[in-house]
Amino acid sequence: MQQQQKVVAVTGASGYIAGQVIKTLLERKYRVKGSVRSLADPRKVAHLQQLFPTLELFEADLLKEGSFDQAFQSCDYVIHTASPFQLNVEDPQRDLIDPAVKGTLNVLRAAAKAHTVKRVVVTSSVAAISTTAAPPPDKIWTEADWNLDATIETEPYMLSKRLAEEAAWNFVKDINQEHESSFKRKLEMVALCPAFVLGPPLSARTDSESVRMVRGFISGDFKEKGCPPLCFGVVDVRDVATAHVNAMEKPQAAGNRYILSSNQGYSMLELANMMREEEELKAFRHNLPDKQAGQFTYRPKLAHAKAEKDLGIEFTPVKQSLLDMSRALIDLDMVTPPQTV
Repeated sequence: MQQQQKVVAVTGASGYIAGQVIKTLLERKYRVKGSVRSLADPRKVAHLQQLFPTLELFEADLLKEGSFDQAFQSCDYVIHTASPFQLNVEDPQRDLIDPAVKGTLNVLRAAAKAHTVKRVVVTSSVAAISTTAAPPPDKIWTEADWNLDATIETEPYMLSKRLAEEAAWNFVKDINQEHESSFKRKLEMVALCPAFVLGPPLSARTDSESVRMVRGFISGDFKEKGCPPLCFGVVDVRDVATAHVNAMEKPQAAGNRYILSSNQGYSMLELANMMREEEELKAFRHNLPDKQAGQFTYRPKLAHAKAEKDLGIEFTPVKQSLLDMSRALIDLDMVTPPQTV
């Protein structure tokens, strides 16, 4: 007797991470449903239909309660990747915190209502764990840490990620206590906390801070003014996708959060210098930044052993992620080689 195909819903299907998650799920023979804000928007839909002909798209809005309910009814799992990653916004409450917190709770409520959903994997961020203020020199950030320094005035994006993940854990705890008293099934959750994501986008429609940064390197946007003095952990988008699907499948992952990051932070200038060393990118060397606009405060250290052990992740070398990402941007005509005289 043939086993019934498992169904997974992926929120924010047009996103950078979501694209690789969908690709990985389809390769593992899952039936996949993906949410977009509007099915009438060709910018969000056409490239997904071309990349993934079997992907079932549905319309849902993070801020509209109940908009995920119907689509989740037949699902075994939900992977919630939809959350804004923008560093410059007009209204942090409206543009970052509300979509992150209310959107996550709307997704979890819909998953709890759907009696078929066994587990939800939530894309959080290392921003919910580590601070930008320098900790003691020997500090290594782990899954036990929470970023309690971020405020809506100083670091609204980081605050949005912490508040959303905290709200998710509290919701699952409360709903499971209710289910215990009524002998209903529990809802499992896993939170993944990726650092700054690098690696190849699947489509020229992909838009993210990561794509903007590397495209900015190649296009010469940082050449004159220099790189901002930032230092952060990085991770390959393909590793992040594998982690999402493994976190969905592996029994031991339930109830856990995982850091997905390099063990140490890299400055933007160090990343640009890695690209400069690549023979394949020699046509762009003149565009790459060679200075930094100030000094970064500290180099974070992050522990990723838990993800290696529980999720079986072998982290891609940073230089390989940058090369593959640069190659994809060129192949997708998102950047063009400089004109030679």
